[in-house]
Amino acid sequence: KGGSGMLGGRKDLRRRGCATAGGWSAALLVGLLMGCTGLPGAGAAFDWTGCFERQFPTDVPIGNCTSNATATCAQALDGNASTFYPVGVLQVERRLFGNLRSIETGPDPSSDSVGISLSGQSAILTRVVLTPHPNVSEWIPPVHVYTPPPVPVNWSTAMVGGRIQGSLDGSSWSDLYTIADRPDNHLGNTTFVLANMTVASCTAYTFFRYYNPGNATRTFFENTEFGPIEVTETFSLASVAEVSFRGVPAGSSSDLSCLADHPDMVLASAPKPGVYQGAANVELWTPLFKCGAFV
Repeated sequence: KGGSGMLGGRKDLRRRGCATAGGWSAALLVGLLMGCTGLPGAGAAFDWTGCFERQFPTDVPIGNCTSNATATCAQALDGNASTFYPVGVLQVERRLFGNLRSIETGPDPSSDSVGISLSGQSAILTRVVLTPHPNVSEWIPPVHVYTPPPVPVNWSTAMVGGRIQGSLDGSSWSDLYTIADRPDNHLGNTTFVLANMTVASCTAYTFFRYYNPGNATRTFFENTEFGPIEVTETFSLASVAEVSFRGVPAGSSSDLSCLADHPDMVLASAPKPGVYQGAANVELWTPLFKCGAFV
């Protein structure tokens, strides 16, 4: 995928999740390894000390986590790509002999997003790793002679148009990245990095989420005393196998000092002889160059 959409020529390196640490001090390397191994979960208080990039804690999920007990946000935050954020029904429409009988809000109205709260801590998002829902369906339509065959969803394609968002209060959201190209299929991971995000990423937030405004429909029939009822469910396309938010801590929404230690600074090697050094410096100092007016 081209540099304007995903990661350009550096996609393979960044997909590993943790940046190369050559040339870092021993203390920073230890911190990076702590942040890139294991899953930060419930239990002990999360350690925000130090400026190294770390995976954000997942013990306070947000999204359609408890509605009707049908969706479990943790399934997209548990580091296990074989589990996934369940597909949520947004709306249910019923027709009898083609005539509309009812339109109801579905049981999962907030299933268009899944994310995390940092419980008051501010942080700068430096990368997001997404794994699509597997290209299989867990939905089995009720058996009925009129029910058409289900149309499968290509879940990686369905992610196009999805957004990575940040919020200071959990209500008003800023778009940090909009997915323009189809990510890799399940089980592949696709990583979105700070350098390709909008300027809104130069703010530290306390809430982060993957939001997908897209939806699709599925139809089946039910027998009633009045005749066969055609049921059309509109469901969310926000279901993902995994989403991992990573970044560095901040003392406030405008504190970007930890970007000075961001791993992207060491992804590019030293300039080769005869190569214009200024161009290499732009690559080496991507975070500060991107958000320089705010640092």
